[in-house]
Amino acid sequence: MRLSLVFAVACVACSSDVEKASVDSDETSPQDTGDTGDTGDSGPQIATFTPTTCGAEPYALLPLDQMGELVEHEQDVGFSLPAAAIDALLDSQGLGDLLEARYDVELHKVRHLTQDRGQLVETTGYVAFPVLDAPAEVPTMLWLHPTMGFGDACAPSSGSIEGAAFPVLAATQGYAVAAPDYLGMNGWGAPSDRLHPWVVGEPTALASLDSLRATARLAETLGTAATPDLSTVVAFGASQGGHAALMADLYARDYAPEVGFVGVVASIPVTDLVALAEFGMTTTSEASLGLAGGVVTGWDWYGRTAELTDVLTPAVAELLPEVLGDACSDFGELVPGIDSPDDIYTEAALQAGADGTLLEWSPWGCYLAESSLLRNTAIGRPSMTPKLVVTGSEDTLAWSPPVRSDAEALCDAGVPVELIECEGLGHVDAAVQTLPIYLEWAQDRIAGVPVDECTLNEPAPCEF
Repeated sequence: MRLSLVFAVACVACSSDVEKASVDSDETSPQDTGDTGDTGDSGPQIATFTPTTCGAEPYALLPLDQMGELVEHEQDVGFSLPAAAIDALLDSQGLGDLLEARYDVELHKVRHLTQDRGQLVETTGYVAFPVLDAPAEVPTMLWLHPTMGFGDACAPSSGSIEGAAFPVLAATQGYAVAAPDYLGMNGWGAPSDRLHPWVVGEPTALASLDSLRATARLAETLGTAATPDLSTVVAFGASQGGHAALMADLYARDYAPEVGFVGVVASIPVTDLVALAEFGMTTTSEASLGLAGGVVTGWDWYGRTAELTDVLTPAVAELLPEVLGDACSDFGELVPGIDSPDDIYTEAALQAGADGTLLEWSPWGCYLAESSLLRNTAIGRPSMTPKLVVTGSEDTLAWSPPVRSDAEALCDAGVPVELIECEGLGHVDAAVQTLPIYLEWAQDRIAGVPVDECTLNEPAPCEF
């Protein structure tokens, strides 16, 4: 079962107490305070960060007035379900004890505007609303999915139950849900014309934040009783989605100051691509080939200004850019016959990984650093939003030591972080075994329960 479906079935932050989250007081105000730019009735007009281009052609960010503007939308009637039908589906899968549906749900496909390297582009996703009897503000979820593939056919809004399940299950608990597909993965309508920038920080963050704007605009357009409250947003993600959630939160203050994140759940995320690269180049692990995908998509997004064969062997450099665009499978299936990092990386890359000099290797070190949580220079300071971070001690894809190191650094900077490291568990198992703890943590954040200290747990069995 895909990790996205596991998370959807468990409905990471679903709660019978969600009604408490309607914002009527200051208790749920955003954690990251300070000068956030113009947040008047017209909304912020200019982003307050300058992109780091890693030696590529500089570009200017577009004004924000069109960001999140709806291009098309249509109801997904197949997954717009009454509560009774949602309960019946859960019961049919033996999951009725996990969740009781509370509201009927409307699920909508959306195409909206965002920006990509200073160009106006369209992207897609799902938006889900609870069907309320009377108008009310509801808290908002930003659901950022784990890797489902790299092309349009893999996008959640293409119509699979894996893509629809989480937004539907969260909305039936009373949340408005923004569930973007990510750039390069158009789930419906006109196809994407670019390679999906997998684990590339800026495009992931900006498009995700614009999906929240699109969610608010769709509610206004449809006149839904449920009004998304963008001052009370919880971001959720696992694996690639965990990285995306952290990046969206990082960029929010400078790109979408009207969005108030009250909590970020980042399960099995990559936080430091430089450290992961060093690990993947010096060990035979899941990270070895996974990192190659990140190298390719970073190289593509930054404009292909360097030679990919500087880093990747000629065979891998030729194959990966061709197969990624249509792939809905993992890297091992895309590039067979890989036995060690020597089969993937050039001698120069392997040497840089072994010497710890990747960061100084231009432009490759810059690509990796700008998509790393604490090495990013475009923003240059951490977000103060409370964070729940989960990792597995045996995870060799989102390697755990740099995740712990970054959590410690966030704590030193005053960011409230709870770190859970599951002893003996790998990538997927660590996410699944810790599902129950997300429930209470997220409920507390939405209800405005303050978090003012760090809890960095030592590796321990995860049996919740």
